[in-house]
Amino acid sequence: MMMSMSIFTDEFSDDNCLQDSANAQRVRDVLIDSVPDHNTQEPALQVDKPPPPPTVIPKKRGQPSKKELPKPMSITYYLVLFSESEMKKTVKQWKSNNTFLELKQDFEWHTVKVQFLMKIMQTLQLRLIDFSNYDFMWNIPCQQSSQMQLQTDNDYKFLIAHALKMKEPAVNVKIEARVAKKGKKNDSGTEHDMSDNSSNSDSDTSRDAKCVKKKSKV
Repeated sequence: MMMSMSIFTDEFSDDNCLQDSANAQRVRDVLIDSVPDHNTQEPALQVDKPPPPPTVIPKKRGQPSKKELPKPMSITYYLVLFSESEMKKTVKQWKSNNTFLELKQDFEWHTVKVQFLMKIMQTLQLRLIDFSNYDFMWNIPCQQSSQMQLQTDNDYKFLIAHALKMKEPAVNVKIEARVAKKGKKNDSGTEHDMSDNSSNSDSDTSRDAKCVKKKSKV
């Protein structure tokens, strides 16, 4: 009985040792496979980076953006008109016709001249007039107090440069009609006094009549 037990136990122990060694070898193999190899580098994953946010430039106060262009300002012209009949009187007897006109700052000089002439014709009730028949003078209170002429394009540009310095541009314009010489028609289309020429013509005709009478008597 003892012999069989010893033999059984010996056989059992040998089998166990073999199994244990095999299991140990498997465990070693698993552990070796599970340990990462630091010498070999795995390819890094490529991740798309988001685009950077757009740069925003802060806008200064009072400055318009590039897309929004400033609108042209309107200039108010206060017109003081003196007709030709008033200019024939003494200065104390002058009576003006006052009106106003609003024009954009980007208007060309030839356009402004046409607008002035149309306003003169409307106010003084004239038919056809010419710009050269009037003297235009302008001034701006607190900017250009002295009277300046307004006849050329350079004069107009000088006026605009001073008017735009104001928050609400306004200009005083004095318009005086030039007195035409005798024998010429004025703006209204009527002829001036021709008394000198008419008297001379009457005297000539009277002399001719006297000569004809004398011849008839002879």
